[in-house]
Amino acid sequence: LPSLPPEFACASRAPDCGCKGMMDLESQQGPRAASAQRQQSCLGDEGCPSISRDTSQWTLRTRRTTSSTSSRSRRGLTVYDQDFDIEPPEEFLQFQGEVHEPKDAMSSETTFPEGVSTAVEPYRTNAACKTLMLLGFFLGPFYLHYLWAHRRPESLAFGACFFIGELINFLLGSVNRFLLWHRQRRSVCRLDALVPAFPRGEWPKAHICFTHYMEPAADSVEPLRRAILQDYPAESFVVTLLDDGYHRRSADGGAFETTASGRQMEAAVLKTMASACPAGGARGVARTVREVSPVDRKDYRHEVAPGGSTVVEFRAPGLPLVRLVGRKKGPESFMKAGNLENALWHVMEEDAVFMVILDSDMAPVPEMLQTLLPPMLECRGGTWRPNWRTAFVESPQDFKNIEGAWGADDPMNQANKFFWRILPSSLDSMGFVPFWGTNAAFFVPALKDTRGFVYRCMSEDTVTGAQLHQLGWTSCFVGAALATGLCRESVTETFDQRKRWCQGNIQQLFIEWNPPFILHEDFRNPPYRHAFRQHLQETHASDAQGLLAVPISEDDTGAELRRARRSWTWRLKRQLAYFPTKQAFWYHVQPLYYYAITLAILFNGKPPFKLERSPVKTSWELLDRFYIVLAYWGVCALANFLAYSYVLGDANNPNSPLWRVQQEFWGYAWVRLIGIFEAVASAVSGKQPSWNALGAKGGVNWVYELPIATAFVAMVLSIVVVVVNYMASWHFGAALLPALPVAARVKPGAVLGAVMACSWVLVLMWPVTSCVLADIFRVPYYRLSAILTTLMAATVQVGISVFFFGASLSEDD
Repeated sequence: LPSLPPEFACASRAPDCGCKGMMDLESQQGPRAASAQRQQSCLGDEGCPSISRDTSQWTLRTRRTTSSTSSRSRRGLTVYDQDFDIEPPEEFLQFQGEVHEPKDAMSSETTFPEGVSTAVEPYRTNAACKTLMLLGFFLGPFYLHYLWAHRRPESLAFGACFFIGELINFLLGSVNRFLLWHRQRRSVCRLDALVPAFPRGEWPKAHICFTHYMEPAADSVEPLRRAILQDYPAESFVVTLLDDGYHRRSADGGAFETTASGRQMEAAVLKTMASACPAGGARGVARTVREVSPVDRKDYRHEVAPGGSTVVEFRAPGLPLVRLVGRKKGPESFMKAGNLENALWHVMEEDAVFMVILDSDMAPVPEMLQTLLPPMLECRGGTWRPNWRTAFVESPQDFKNIEGAWGADDPMNQANKFFWRILPSSLDSMGFVPFWGTNAAFFVPALKDTRGFVYRCMSEDTVTGAQLHQLGWTSCFVGAALATGLCRESVTETFDQRKRWCQGNIQQLFIEWNPPFILHEDFRNPPYRHAFRQHLQETHASDAQGLLAVPISEDDTGAELRRARRSWTWRLKRQLAYFPTKQAFWYHVQPLYYYAITLAILFNGKPPFKLERSPVKTSWELLDRFYIVLAYWGVCALANFLAYSYVLGDANNPNSPLWRVQQEFWGYAWVRLIGIFEAVASAVSGKQPSWNALGAKGGVNWVYELPIATAFVAMVLSIVVVVVNYMASWHFGAALLPALPVAARVKPGAVLGAVMACSWVLVLMWPVTSCVLADIFRVPYYRLSAILTTLMAATVQVGISVFFFGASLSEDD
């Protein structure tokens, strides 16, 4: 094997370590010189990094970039780049590292009775939250009636547009709130604490699968090290790195050859195994290579690996089997779904029970397997076996580089706590927790029951989970962070990611809707989609006839329970659970609509409806006054507050998830709109949207970023123009632009209200916009945000004072 070029950080911090003075060297000669010296002094026996087996010690953390100042920081290609068949520059394949201490693992104080592997506890705020949700739903029609009945006569069309927007917002808001109807916390009993006892020798066989393309090899070192040190019998689990960047065709288009990335991954696996080997170092690790050909399996899926796969296996005493798998792809790779399909049908042993999926940078805690598997088990006859009801268990995504890249306030909402912490606690009560592509454990027979992972969808994870739910399988959510990885470190990469999610949402709608004569045949019927639809139709037909469910195998004890769940109420709940994803269009166009409405109010100087405050003579008339607007807004605000009560127990909460999710809602609106159009085009044309994690040349994607900055600046200039024009009409009796609000027609309070509404839009746009501007001016994201946020706060204070001072002078005159 070639020597590994990475730069390893010292893991031991021993007094006699050759790293002594490295910090001084770095300050004097720069990080590269210090890293080179550290590499020479910190390698242990057999040239292996000194990484301790004791998980309580310092561990190695890798990062993608050398800087976190802007999108100038670059990282390697991701699995979604692979159809472009690019050989990355050597600089993408280098290691760079630093040290940190791991987070504590999940612990639970719940006492589990005999035969119980998991327990749920409802949120104490559920009752109050449900009451407010129902009250808001009751007040909504009266609020809408008020908006329609009290439109301003001089702007009926404007009032009608505002009414339609609020009607849509009422429906979407109601769906969102009812999705959080019943929130619960799930506690899990570890495998080694189950009662009756579950002998370690009988624990089910599991495969931990890392999906990798051409990300830097450094990103996989710590995840691999933690995976092989799982608190699980070494003979009962296998760690597999599914490296889609291992092979590429030769220049003449003939044979497959191993890439530089593939060779570095081999070397990284070998050295990581050697460092964890109890004895013998690299000499204690046995390496073998075998080829998986299309004739090896009866259910071989030729479309994902027509040339077979190369499987490099590493074995060491006391450690699990580790595999590095490189498939030989055809003209179409099917991206991440094809990589996972290759593992599921071609590489994993047929007796594998569970499949754990992790992104290449996700480092698991030692008890990950012991925590993810129990919700899929039940005690039958004194023995723990799969319950045949739960298809997969999901855990939240957690990132360790947010503060280093973006600052403590997380302006791009990389933590995404609503989606990965708050919403799934409610979906868990319905059994519809979505699959997010990583940090999940699957029951393998359930995956095969739905014909595997879904092809030709940019978010194959969500659609695969949705198909499992269609057949009556449930899913669970474990709220502990069982694996920690790296978030995107540039604006362009983040926009690409969120755009892809939106594309997948729209594609999911088309996949389930399946309209004829509109969708391209390649998109409508990729491999095995027709087989799944036929299987689903036959299942529903059997259910309608009242026939007994057909078990998948002799051990399938959940067939009847899955059939019982496939009722009309189950389907209704499933539509509700997936409504925000499949109907993403309605959510993502709202910020653009409200931006236009706010500008219209600013230029008009008046809201689209009148404020009816005449005396109330009867109780019914109270519902026809402006008080109903205040009541509806207040009730919805309190319902949202209680729905996000997760934050009351969240110590790491620099910004409320409710606040950040609204700002993300506005900041990503433009790029999501692009995603919607590209998703529609791909479904009609049959060509998948391009996905380039490297971003645009120079690190700034002007198509993504310039419209956002322009919209922000346009709103600021609009406020300035309207205020200056109004002040001129107030003091001099003549306006520069008579069509805008002037003192003779509009009261100061109305103008102030319009300005405050626009300022609120600016506040919602600011976090993402600040990162866009930092990207353009090539400064750290957190620095520009801190400077401009403070400047804006000071300017608003002075601006309000000047406004009222000018109004006072006018009254004195």
